[in-house]
Amino acid sequence: MSLRDLSREADMSMGSLYNYIESKEQLSAMILEHVSFLVDTVLTSPTDPAVTARERLRRLLRAHVYLSEVMQPWFFFAYMEAKTFDRRGRRMAIGNELRTERLIAECVAAGQAAGDFAPADPTVTASLVKPLLQDWYLKRWKHRRRGIDPDSYADWVVRFVEAFLDPPGFGRAERPASVPRG
Repeated sequence: MSLRDLSREADMSMGSLYNYIESKEQLSAMILEHVSFLVDTVLTSPTDPAVTARERLRRLLRAHVYLSEVMQPWFFFAYMEAKTFDRRGRRMAIGNELRTERLIAECVAAGQAAGDFAPADPTVTASLVKPLLQDWYLKRWKHRRRGIDPDSYADWVVRFVEAFLDPPGFGRAERPASVPRG
């Protein structure tokens, strides 16, 4: 989309648009900054010492699915167009992905330290979990066709991740009632 297209779609003159946006690169940066702010606001919350690492991980995974449901066009745009961003935009897009992975890895490491999760490299684990979360906003059509809503998808992601972190015979698996056993 060109700025002229944006001007037409927004019903703004080019002059008015250029008062706010100088270039497509600046527009991309503005979008990425806004998405980053929302991701940080939703996914990072003050850590309550009474909340276990397992529960923090569950909340983080669910929050990511729900946030990407609400902001699906923006998440999709940032993922699909990252290769066309200027250097600053690419750094921001990569930084956003790594920040989410870091949050997941921190929950995994905390759960391991508490003895609730089996040993596994937290960073690699997080890098494998991230594509599960991305699948929701990149291929939502596939899940919709199968009748999977955001709650069900979040349940499946939590179950999948906990099955990896709780191999048979390791520790106790605290499963919430909302997650079906299978």
